[in-house]
Amino acid sequence: MSSAPASQPATSSPEKGSELIYGLESHPPFGSSLLAALQHILAMVLSVMAPPAIVSGALGVPPEAIAYLVSMSLLFAGIGIWFQVSRPFGIGSGMLSIQATSFAFPGTLIAVGSLLIKDQGMSWEQTLSTLFGVCFVGGFVVMAGSRMMSFLRKIITPTVAGITVMMIGISLVRVGAVDLAGGYAAKADGTFGDVSNLFLGMLVILSIVLANRSKKPLLRMSSLIVGILVGFAVAVVMGKVNWGVLFEQHTWFIMPVPFKFGFFGFDLHAFLVLSFLFLVIVIEAIGDLTATSVVSEQPVRGRLYRSRLSGGILCDGLMTTLGAVFGCFPVATFAQNNGVIQLSGVASRKVGKFCGALFILFALFPVIVVF
Repeated sequence: MSSAPASQPATSSPEKGSELIYGLESHPPFGSSLLAALQHILAMVLSVMAPPAIVSGALGVPPEAIAYLVSMSLLFAGIGIWFQVSRPFGIGSGMLSIQATSFAFPGTLIAVGSLLIKDQGMSWEQTLSTLFGVCFVGGFVVMAGSRMMSFLRKIITPTVAGITVMMIGISLVRVGAVDLAGGYAAKADGTFGDVSNLFLGMLVILSIVLANRSKKPLLRMSSLIVGILVGFAVAVVMGKVNWGVLFEQHTWFIMPVPFKFGFFGFDLHAFLVLSFLFLVIVIEAIGDLTATSVVSEQPVRGRLYRSRLSGGILCDGLMTTLGAVFGCFPVATFAQNNGVIQLSGVASRKVGKFCGALFILFALFPVIVVF
C-alpha cells in the first residue's frame, strides 16, 4: 500500500449540520488554537509523564534520571504529534492524532526489568539500556505492521480493534476513580474518598458539562479549562492547594542525549515477551485512528482511510525506534483525545501542531510544567 498522502478535501469550515466548530483543514485564530491545544494537553499530560516515572521508579532509577526520562516522554510526544498532524512523506495520519508513551507497557517493562536486575545482576543503567534496545527493535515491528494493512485488516476487524481500545479504556477507569476520590496522596494521608474530594471532582465534571452545552462556541471549546479552573479556585478556598511546590528547586533545561544510559543491550526473551505488546500498539492504533476519523467527520472506508491508518501506525513505530535512542519508552496513539475533539468541536490539524510545539517546549524546559 502506498504511504503517500492521499488528496484531502479542502474543508476550511465544517459542512452545514456538522457538530464541529473547526474541521480538519480549518485554521482557527491563534488564541482559539492555543486554547484548544491546552485542552488536549490537560487531558493527557499526566498520562504522558506517568509511564516513565512508574517504570523507572520501580527499577530503582535515581530522581535525576527519572526527570530525564519524563522529559524524553514529553519530547517524543511533541515530535510524534507534529508528524501525525503534518504527515511529511506519508508519516502520520494527517488528523489531530495525539500520541505519547503507551500505558500498555509499564507493567511488562517493570516485570522484565526486575528479572534482568535479579537474575542477571544488571545495574539500573544496564537494565534501561537493554529495555531501550528491545524497544528500538520493536519499533520496526510496528513499522512493518503499517506496511501490511491490507492483510491486518482481515485479521484485526473493527470489532477486534474496538474491543482492544475499550479494554484499555476500562483499565483506566480505575485511575480516574482513584483521582476522583483524592488520588494516591489521599490514600497515604487517610482522606481517600472524603466528601470534600468527591465534591471537588463532581464540581469539575458538572462545570465541564455545563460549559460544553453552551451555545457560545468559545465557551464550548474551553469547557475542559473552565472545569479545571473552577475546581482549582474552589480547591484554593478549601485550602487543598500546595503552593510550596512553586518554591522548590527545579531543573530549568534538559538536553536530549542519544544513548544516555549506554549503547543498547538486547535480550531475546525480553523481546519475545514485549513483542506481543508491539502488536497491541498496532491493534490499538487501528481503533484509535478509526475513532479519530469518526469524530473528525472523515471517511472510515476507502483509500484515504487506509492511507491514514498506515501512516499513523508508521509514525507510532518510527517514534518508538527513534525515541529509544534518546530514552523514551514505546509510543502509541492515544484514545482519550478523541473525546476532547468531540467535546470541544475542534478537529483542526493546526491545533495538533500547537500541541506538538508545547510538548517540545515542556520537555526542554520542564520547569514550565511545574508552574
